[in-house]
Amino acid sequence: MKKHRPCDGCREQKRRCTYEDPCRRCHKLNLECIYTTIFTPGDEEYIQQLHLLEQLGLLQKQALSLEEDLKNTRLASVSNYAIATGSTSLNTASSSSLSLPLPTTSCHNETRLVKRHAPLLPTTNTDNAWSLTFENGNMVIRTDIKTHTELLAYLVNTLTTLELNDQIPWSLGNAGTPRDGKKLANELYMFLWKRYSISRHQLIAQDRSPPPPPPQPSSLPPRKQLVHTLINDNNDTPTAITSLFTWKLLQAYLYCQHLHHLSIHVPSFLSLLVRPPSDVMHSPAVLALCAIACATACHHMAHLLPHVHDTTFYADCYFSQARTLVMDSFDDVSLETFATYVLLGFYELLMHRPESSHYYGDLAERMGILLADENDGQCDAHQALFDRLKLQLIKVISPHHHTRHRLFVIGGQRRRHHHLSDRQRLRGGPSMDDYQIKTALMYPVDDDSPRETRHIHLTRFITALHKSGRQVVYNGPSYTDANYLGVLTHMFEMLLRNWYLDLPASYRLDSKVMDVFFAGSSASWLPTTKPPDAVPLLTTLTVLNEFLMMARTHLCDTPEDLATRHQVAALWATGDLDLDDVGVRWGDQWRSRMAKLKDVCDNDAEAVASLLDSGYVGFDSAVGRTALPLALCAVSLLQYLARHHPCQYDQRVALNAWDVLLRAARFGYGDQDQIHVHLLCCLALVRDEQRKRSLFSMSTVNYIDRLEKDYDSVFGKAVV
Repeated sequence: MKKHRPCDGCREQKRRCTYEDPCRRCHKLNLECIYTTIFTPGDEEYIQQLHLLEQLGLLQKQALSLEEDLKNTRLASVSNYAIATGSTSLNTASSSSLSLPLPTTSCHNETRLVKRHAPLLPTTNTDNAWSLTFENGNMVIRTDIKTHTELLAYLVNTLTTLELNDQIPWSLGNAGTPRDGKKLANELYMFLWKRYSISRHQLIAQDRSPPPPPPQPSSLPPRKQLVHTLINDNNDTPTAITSLFTWKLLQAYLYCQHLHHLSIHVPSFLSLLVRPPSDVMHSPAVLALCAIACATACHHMAHLLPHVHDTTFYADCYFSQARTLVMDSFDDVSLETFATYVLLGFYELLMHRPESSHYYGDLAERMGILLADENDGQCDAHQALFDRLKLQLIKVISPHHHTRHRLFVIGGQRRRHHHLSDRQRLRGGPSMDDYQIKTALMYPVDDDSPRETRHIHLTRFITALHKSGRQVVYNGPSYTDANYLGVLTHMFEMLLRNWYLDLPASYRLDSKVMDVFFAGSSASWLPTTKPPDAVPLLTTLTVLNEFLMMARTHLCDTPEDLATRHQVAALWATGDLDLDDVGVRWGDQWRSRMAKLKDVCDNDAEAVASLLDSGYVGFDSAVGRTALPLALCAVSLLQYLARHHPCQYDQRVALNAWDVLLRAARFGYGDQDQIHVHLLCCLALVRDEQRKRSLFSMSTVNYIDRLEKDYDSVFGKAVV
């Protein structure tokens, strides 16, 4: 007996179905009668076979049609075509090679260049012409290509021919973007930016790892007494005292020149979210901002707080009060609640509590989506504050997204984390690398002060530099794998020069940044008097820091490490590389490195050897010769900032300069006495900043011991 399947309505209501179309029940109730057909695995396999047979028939018809067209069409002379296209490609290749920084005096390099372009030369051998045949119903193209170099030469000839045509054939135009065709460039791009990102994330981790708790002096009041003084003071006017202290703290934070408060639009924040001074303790957004102010290593806060050694406790008090106030209105979709969640998340991020920071960031992200729909028709001040808070929200949630992305990509757990991109796309969350979104959210408003406007423009300039730097690395030449690092470094240096010279005159020093730095003395470029603000110094420091981070990814730590890389490259070129033997001779770390390179380059010995030779260099290269004077000047610039603009000091630049100078000392490159002096100055700067942050109980790691051990290993004496 044939089985019947009831309609969807009868099946859901568990009623008897007459299996008609429509059934009696649906017809009686005037409902839509729908029958859902569920295929068995056998049915699905049969349907798939039908589709494949249909596609096979279509391909056979196309093959027959193509075969008839080939028979009826007379092709041009293959030899004339090869000579014409070969000469054109040779001219193109020679003209493009003029822009590369290749030496012209080395006979070896000239011979290698001639060998490299040998396949591009015209040839009269037409015995191995390409042929199109059919085997087993498939089209097969037989060629005389033996190596990737010959394949690249034919590709150059094809592209040269396409330049002479008005239209590109559909088969080539449908092959994908130029990015997809540059496999070696993509591999080098991932290889470079993986190391560049590791360097950048290490610096971020060094700024946010928890330190040991600072000692509590006996002269300070106990914790309970401090809570009583701060919150439940027994004076005649306790509310006025607490509110006055909070108001002074807020004003000092907004007045400080570090301008971390660019995460909010100050006039809008004061007019929309700040209550009168007598009632300021009932503003959760203000209390959350005061918690951030107490956790900021700033001398303005140090002069204002009663006990500098207990600033973290002040910050926790403000944080707990803001959290208590916002708990009563957690479901109130308002700008104040959104701002409170964003600021609480940023405070938790500063205190190295990532799970709690992600919790508040998630709440703010959900509320921001609801609040964005209600912002239509709001005033400009309301929209400006909302955009600034959204930019701060990106900073709060980006560490979590970067961590999940590393688990997704490096861990290879695609099935476990495949929902992340879909969830992010559905909820409309901005990409962490979308520079256009970051630029769109940070823009000057009429109510901003001139100082804030300058720093906003500075932020936009730096964002544009990061975007251009990513494009430079991504569009690096793929046909010069052996000289990839030299070409890329030259392009990156030119980008920094042009970016610095294109800045307005008030945003830079009165000199060419790279040329003056090679003079070796800071007297020619450091201002003799205190400038009105630190913007010119910050732009110069940005150029130095970007190049130093670029150099750190390629300069070897020691000469022994560089020699080991050359030995591994030579062993790989012979084709007798055994990963177990590599682990025995050079350690498990080198064994894992070579396994990854082998997997990335698909066992291409030439590509791996080129990466090992060009990916890591010493100070006799262009990268090292440029990085050393820039590191020396970075230390001098940091000393000037620490003396005149202490709130603008950047510890990450000091660590980058320290690393480059220490490697130069290990290689014995440059003036060792000058390097020694600058290393001591850099260590003093790092110590002073570490002491300042430990007073504020910032989330830092005490890496002074590691720096001192590195210093002792190079100079053989303990640092004072």
